[in-house]
Amino acid sequence: TLLVNPEGAGEVFGAGDYEEGTFASVNAVANEGWVFVNWTDTEDNIISEMPANDIPMTADLTLIANFEEEVVIIDPFILTLLVNPEGAGEVFGAGVYEEGETASVNAVPNEGWLFVNWTDLEGNVISEMPANDITITGDLTLIANFMEEPVDGELIVNIEVTGVTCPGDDDGSIFVSVTGGQKPYNICLSFGCDTEGVFDKTQTAHYGGLLPGYYQITIVDANGLTFEECVWVPEPDPITVEVELDAPLCFEEEMTATATYTISGGTMPYTFDGEPVEGNTVVVVYDEEGTFSHMINDANDCGPVEVEVTIEFPVALEASVEYDPILCFGETTLVDVLAEGGTGTLSLYDVVEGELVFVSELPLEAPLALGAGEYSWVVMDENECEFPLDFEIVQPDELEAEVVYEPIACYDGTTMVDVEAMGGTGTLSLYDVVDDELVFVSELPLEAPLALGAGTYSWVVMDENGCQVPLDFTLTQPDLLEAVVIDQMDPTCFEGTDGYVVIEIFGGTPPYFPGFGELEGNILTLSNLSAGAGMVSITDSKNCGPAEVEFELGEPDPVVVNLEEVMNVLCYGDATGSILVTATGGTGEFMFSLDGEVFQDSGLFEDLLAGEYTVYALDENGCLGMLEGIVITQPDELLVDLTVTNVSCFGADDGQIMGYITGGVGPYNVCLFTQCDEDPDKGEFDPAKGQGFLHWNLVPGEYMIVVTDQNGCQWMECVTIEEPEPFGASFTDLVDLVCNGDDTGEVTIVFEGGTMPYNLSWEGQETFDIEGSSYTITGLTAGDYTIYADDANGCGPVVLEFSCLEPAMPLSLEESEVGNVSCNGGSDGYIQLFPVGGVGEYTVSGDLEALFTQGLMAGIYEFTVTDENGCQVMGSEVITEPEPLTVTIEIEDLVCEGDGVEVYASDWIWYRQGLTNAGNLPNADRSDPEQVIGEPVYGDVLGTFFSLGFGGEMIVKFDAPIANGPGNDLLIVETTFGNQTCATYPEKVDVWVAQYINEELYTPIQGEIDVLGLGDEWIYLGQGCLDAEFDFGALPWVQYVYMKDVSDPDDFANSQTSDGYDINGLVALNGSLVVSANLMAMAEGGTLEYTFLWSTDETNAMINVSAPGLYTVWVTDANGCMTEATVEVYCGEYMVDEDDKLFADDPISGYMDILNSKVFPNPFRSEATIEFTLARNTKATVYLYNLAGERVALLFEGNVNAFETQQVRFGSENLNSGVYFYHLNTGSEVYINKVVLVK
Repeated sequence: TLLVNPEGAGEVFGAGDYEEGTFASVNAVANEGWVFVNWTDTEDNIISEMPANDIPMTADLTLIANFEEEVVIIDPFILTLLVNPEGAGEVFGAGVYEEGETASVNAVPNEGWLFVNWTDLEGNVISEMPANDITITGDLTLIANFMEEPVDGELIVNIEVTGVTCPGDDDGSIFVSVTGGQKPYNICLSFGCDTEGVFDKTQTAHYGGLLPGYYQITIVDANGLTFEECVWVPEPDPITVEVELDAPLCFEEEMTATATYTISGGTMPYTFDGEPVEGNTVVVVYDEEGTFSHMINDANDCGPVEVEVTIEFPVALEASVEYDPILCFGETTLVDVLAEGGTGTLSLYDVVEGELVFVSELPLEAPLALGAGEYSWVVMDENECEFPLDFEIVQPDELEAEVVYEPIACYDGTTMVDVEAMGGTGTLSLYDVVDDELVFVSELPLEAPLALGAGTYSWVVMDENGCQVPLDFTLTQPDLLEAVVIDQMDPTCFEGTDGYVVIEIFGGTPPYFPGFGELEGNILTLSNLSAGAGMVSITDSKNCGPAEVEFELGEPDPVVVNLEEVMNVLCYGDATGSILVTATGGTGEFMFSLDGEVFQDSGLFEDLLAGEYTVYALDENGCLGMLEGIVITQPDELLVDLTVTNVSCFGADDGQIMGYITGGVGPYNVCLFTQCDEDPDKGEFDPAKGQGFLHWNLVPGEYMIVVTDQNGCQWMECVTIEEPEPFGASFTDLVDLVCNGDDTGEVTIVFEGGTMPYNLSWEGQETFDIEGSSYTITGLTAGDYTIYADDANGCGPVVLEFSCLEPAMPLSLEESEVGNVSCNGGSDGYIQLFPVGGVGEYTVSGDLEALFTQGLMAGIYEFTVTDENGCQVMGSEVITEPEPLTVTIEIEDLVCEGDGVEVYASDWIWYRQGLTNAGNLPNADRSDPEQVIGEPVYGDVLGTFFSLGFGGEMIVKFDAPIANGPGNDLLIVETTFGNQTCATYPEKVDVWVAQYINEELYTPIQGEIDVLGLGDEWIYLGQGCLDAEFDFGALPWVQYVYMKDVSDPDDFANSQTSDGYDINGLVALNGSLVVSANLMAMAEGGTLEYTFLWSTDETNAMINVSAPGLYTVWVTDANGCMTEATVEVYCGEYMVDEDDKLFADDPISGYMDILNSKVFPNPFRSEATIEFTLARNTKATVYLYNLAGERVALLFEGNVNAFETQQVRFGSENLNSGVYFYHLNTGSEVYINKVVLVK
């Protein structure tokens, strides 16, 4: 179901029956004067803000299309005020106004000038009074006229002349006014000075019934001071009318003529056939022929004047062309032109590149011979009316023919010739020209192409109209294809492939195609040929031929390398091998190489290492022969594997040298030298038994071993037999037991010399394979010890003896002293520990850090006491505390009301004065901020008001909070010049108010401060002009007022905002706030008894207060523990419309859905509860706002049952201390209440 709200505001589409799960397409269209707002359901939930929607259907649904009236914005009109002469005075009231609005204008002369009158731009006098109310009906410009104030002894005369109404009339007039001089005056007109009356007091004279002409005005005052002037009484010119006729020169389907009537003379505005005329021009459109008469008059009825005009329309111009068709392509035909109608003589024009080129007058003297083509002509009459002649002369398609054939491919061959023809008329035929006669060959197209040989042919193709096209052509053939050998060369080496043959080709049709080879033009080169006979076959591009050429090539004998002798290497790694070779075959002398790159004349290669070689032989033609696999051998490398055994202990002779020989050529000789610098060739060699040898019972020192094989190859090496340092052992770092009875004794054994690893044994214990120069024995108990030490070779043993001691008394704790915490959460507890025994001074770790620890909070403390030896004893103690000391404040018997006696601002807190529009500070008599304090002085009295200047700011204070009462609550008195309006005096000020501010944030001198950015809770009331009044709306009371000038400095020319808003005083219209409340402080926890101290210096548990604000109580218990609580005495809970910002003038709404709502505790510290009850089942939301009107949190959203109490709890975790508002919103009603958080 679809409904319209309000009824008749629009139309809706899409209502009907739908299956579940389908979509309903709905649309809303506003009627004239209305605009669409949104779709809502019957619960006022907004479904969409778009008129067209697809709605999913899940159940029966009723939607409401909401509309609101369209707001029509009317463009305003501009009132402009000018001063004549410039600088003579000031004008007020210019600005922008809506149609029908009243504008109050005023003109004030400057010193030395007098106001004369207001006139419009045409000089019409609007008023002779300086102050007027003007009804605005359109854009308007008024001029305030001034005259200089007369100087004593001078006559100032104002003469106004009014001309006669119509030519020849006698209703002219002259108005004369006189100032200055000395009354009475004699005012005389023309020649009758003695007969003119004496005018006294009125200082004016009016002369009527005057004819046009010159008049003499003479004025004489009581002292004989004379003024004379000749004036002219004008008359209008007679009414005359000029007619300009714009009629069509050429015929049209619907023709009209336009007559423009220009009127002059007389007096505007004019009338035309009784209808008013704007300006002096009338345009009349005529749609039929005939004579028409019109009557013209002026504003003074000096007519009427009759004017006649005759309307005639032209006859239609028509034309056509006549000609016969063209038979053959390229011929011409005769064209004639027939034309009638139009005006006067007719002429024919050709259109050439958009321009008309004259051809002839019509009719033509003779038809024009024209070929085929498109023609664009124009027939034109004497009025240049045109009739277009666009036509096309067609001709048969051009008869075209050609013979089609491929060239004769080979000498003495034929080709197939066909004839392709098009165009012409009808059937086409082919004729042969024989002795200048046409001999029929065939109709075209041919059934089959004709086979023709080389020769010259002359044919003709003809159509049915006898149109002909000749076909003359010649068939040619190529020369006979031939080829011959012109050069050849044999291969340079045996089985070589560098032979070649060169062949020349001629005749046929290039390019040529040989079976192989490289072709350049008609020269064929056969390269990379080996010895033997060959033949090549050649054809041309037409596959004519082939032409065949035979040839034969020879070759030399192969190069052969012969091995003569190989010498092998005697000792491994020497270069003593050699190879000798010779070569046969090839051509000429040979050169030899081992790498194929560097060659020599000889076949002998010496100083070679062992390895496999290839020898290359090169003849004079560069032919190469080689012999591979030539091997030079060598024995294995002579090597000896030595094993040296050092002496076991210092001073022993049990060293050994053992060797094993490999490589070389046996048998071997071995020599041992006792010095390494001996000549190895002078020693005595002993033949080795096989490949191994051994020398034993050697003392420490250097030895050289030399081994020689059968070929004289030698191996030698110098080795050293070493002996260890003398073995010794001692003990150090003997550590006695740390604590009595434990096994923390230690001793460190230090080894010297000998051979690692070392071995120890003591008291039935053994430790082997000790690496390093020392070893520490741990876990010793008190007693005497003997230790035995030796090295890896059994050198030793060394005997060590020592004793391990322990302390006399064990470490323990006696009973501790504990002091408990005085106040809950305090830290004045202490613990004193008393350890005994152990060694030296004690240290404490764990929850305590010393034997005496103070500043402790309540709790369990675990600790460990350690002596100098690290011996420890552990313990724990408990410190207790009393219950938390808390206090709450209850507000009882709260009464808030205003005393109804007007009070005035008592002090100013801060100001920043702006500049005038001249760039200076306001005058000194307007710059004292004290002028704002106390009872205001109404009116523009210098020294009684403070000028803010443009953009200036000010904060003032009332001694006591001022009340919110009936009607407006705050009046800001602003001085004005006379009884003016905001339109003529558009000085403006923005106004904020606050209940509390931190006065210390403001320096009481002029300075730059961002007032709204300091954190004080300012609430915006609105903008004021002149004497501005404000209603506190929902705000119960205020004490501070912040004002900021927002006047426009560019509007000074038409207003009095030269120094911004002027403040004469601030008045609290409903008086000071009278408050009465009892505050009860209730304490619990801590230690009895309690004492109380309030921020009012009172010491009872209950006090009475008489002003709104924050009140704090401090409670102290018997132990001196202290707590505090703060409560705000706040007058009034109020309801405002939900907005992004909270404004004090938001309207108060009545209850509809919400039966009751409250918040408790208020103020709160950690958690508060909002409780409310509704009168109907509905959805509700609860939002939390800060004092700046910014949404802080969504506290609740959901459906609520009627008459069931709902509770919403919220915490202070993410909130700062301060004042907040919660909004309870049911969709049709919003309830707002304040809650205070004190942390």
